[in-house]
Amino acid sequence: MGSLRLKGNGAKQSGALIVSVMAMVLNAGPPARAALGDHASRRAGGYWVLTGSTQTGHEGGSMALIQSGDALLAGGQWTRAAERYDPSTGRWTSAGSMVDEEADALTETVLRNGKVLVAGGFESVSATRNADVYDPTFGTWTTTAHMVKARFDHTATLLPSGRVLVTGGGNSRGPTATAELYQPERGRWIPVGSMGQAREGHQAVLLRTGKVLVVGGEGARGGLLASAELYDPDTGTWSPTGSMAQGRWGFNATPLPNGSVLVSGGCCDSSGLSLSSAELYDPESGVWSPTMDMSVPREWAQAVLLHDGLVLVAGGYSTYGSLASSELYDPTTGTWSLTGSMNYPRSLFLTALLSDGRVLAVTGGAHESSELYVPPFG
Repeated sequence: MGSLRLKGNGAKQSGALIVSVMAMVLNAGPPARAALGDHASRRAGGYWVLTGSTQTGHEGGSMALIQSGDALLAGGQWTRAAERYDPSTGRWTSAGSMVDEEADALTETVLRNGKVLVAGGFESVSATRNADVYDPTFGTWTTTAHMVKARFDHTATLLPSGRVLVTGGGNSRGPTATAELYQPERGRWIPVGSMGQAREGHQAVLLRTGKVLVVGGEGARGGLLASAELYDPDTGTWSPTGSMAQGRWGFNATPLPNGSVLVSGGCCDSSGLSLSSAELYDPESGVWSPTMDMSVPREWAQAVLLHDGLVLVAGGYSTYGSLASSELYDPTTGTWSLTGSMNYPRSLFLTALLSDGRVLAVTGGAHESSELYVPPFG
């Protein structure tokens, strides 16, 4: 999922809690390692191991796997710096500095030509329209056209056409319903039809049909949204689809091998507590259905579809603080099972699925540390 704005104007009902928790985590120094060690983790069928540390902090930044197989980590609070992780060496090296971007809650999208688009975010005191492009071949950053609207906590989805759909997010007026397309071939942004509802901190998933499912988030009046809608790239229009059983913010939405979408966790229940519930979206019927709850409530966790079709959900924040635990969802049985715990508790962190099937995790209150998940039989 995209990064979360950690500070700025107008605290959300649940956002104020997240900000205070993150401030506590970031100022507390290196966290204690999780109690579950490698031996116990291996018995659980998957395990986490520490790998190289980043050169600087990137809280609230973005990360994506580029075509070389490296992971590109960019931006974050108060930094323009970017770094590349080489899975073959386990080391981070400098990837230069972005030109315009110095923000958190930004998005990072790998384009068809292999270049990487970084857009929007929360910079200093406000949302930004800035966008930069990274060329992995030459290791250089260049500016591209500014977005039509300033936004943070938005989504960016690569369409089959090679264009990038950016939706919603927040700005000085609160959540927005606006959407726009980036045209890589022309290096420009064009507005498209607005969503049916303003959304911030929502999720977007490209479906097999080529349409984009946008779901949840915070609405214009501060409430959490259960509604969902579909963007059709062929017509440039939005249409409503089925709603989730409850509103969610700080949750995950993961496309499954069978074409359905798994939504898990987030904030909040009627008491303001994190959610353990999960739901499945059927694109053919447009209907959501419940599936088994996770073992613990989680918001601002990370979810990754593994090469074997299982979904790894790791870390996050719960009632008693950041989590190190991880679990696996099996779409064929609709069940969750515990797997190895991370070495450090992490929430609001970043992950990337590497080419060899391992999962890289970084930031999230664990300072410059990063670690790798080795799947069962991986």
